[in-house]
Amino acid sequence: MKSAINFVRGAVAKNETIPILTHIHVYSARIQASNGRIVIDTPCPELKGFEFTSPVKTFVLAIDNCPSEPQLSAKDHVLTIKSGKFKVSFPMLPEEYPVVSIDKSESQPISIKLLPVLRKLQPFISQDANQQWSCGIFFNGPNAYATNNVVMATTPCDDIGIINLSSACIDELLRIGNEPIGIIRGENHVVFLYEGGAWLRANTLATNWPDVGRFIPGHVEGFEVDDDFRADFNRVALFTAKDDTVHLNEDGIRTFDGSTEITEYDLPDCYFKATHLSNVLSIAEIIDFSLYPKPCPWIGNNTRGVIIGVDPNRK
Repeated sequence: MKSAINFVRGAVAKNETIPILTHIHVYSARIQASNGRIVIDTPCPELKGFEFTSPVKTFVLAIDNCPSEPQLSAKDHVLTIKSGKFKVSFPMLPEEYPVVSIDKSESQPISIKLLPVLRKLQPFISQDANQQWSCGIFFNGPNAYATNNVVMATTPCDDIGIINLSSACIDELLRIGNEPIGIIRGENHVVFLYEGGAWLRANTLATNWPDVGRFIPGHVEGFEVDDDFRADFNRVALFTAKDDTVHLNEDGIRTFDGSTEITEYDLPDCYFKATHLSNVLSIAEIIDFSLYPKPCPWIGNNTRGVIIGVDPNRK
């Protein structure tokens, strides 16, 4: 029971004035939760024969504190959980729960390992609500793309259709941590199916992406990134304070104000936001700093992209 609750609890709204979005619904030996953007549904044989809508926080707290196998009973919109001498009762939501159903006959198998693609591109997802199309990962044919308007990245993957997955959906797919085995594509939503009958349904974003492929070169030559450079860069980045800016030059890596530096690297004179460059360096094997202030291409871990530096006079 606990594993089923943990599976769906990511779809429960954290702070919401609509009560139903902070509840889980038990029905037909299944549990469903929805926050209005994502619906997660999973089998729960232990709750066979029950149908109720319960506040997830109270329900989980009660289950977690049962010293032995819990016994449930529901009467007059009150749910009682009893385990040995421990008993807790709390009200159920009286209103009808809008159960979401799916048509599995429309599903198609997923042959790729989706989660590694999401992990690679997640750091480059935008948080700009004014450009919602960039607040996710765009799957288009044999490639997936992400951009936060500073870094643009792409990695190859098998074709799962033209879909723009929201960051909320990606967070849940990674939290669950199991590879989906099937997919159902809708006009403005997508459903991922899991082994054992669980599923996740999420709203999708608009697919009006620009032709980003033309900005990302297929071949990159330049500075070879190794673990020592990554470690040295991140060490200096700790001291960038509020400006979050690093200065690379012929003397090495330094903070914008020059108070912290690591020498022995001969690099082109350029400036970058430390947070963005650190994300790139975590997977890049080669990066061409020489093109600065133009976008600097990079490649590594079967992923390609470009990163835009900052003007030191306008950082």
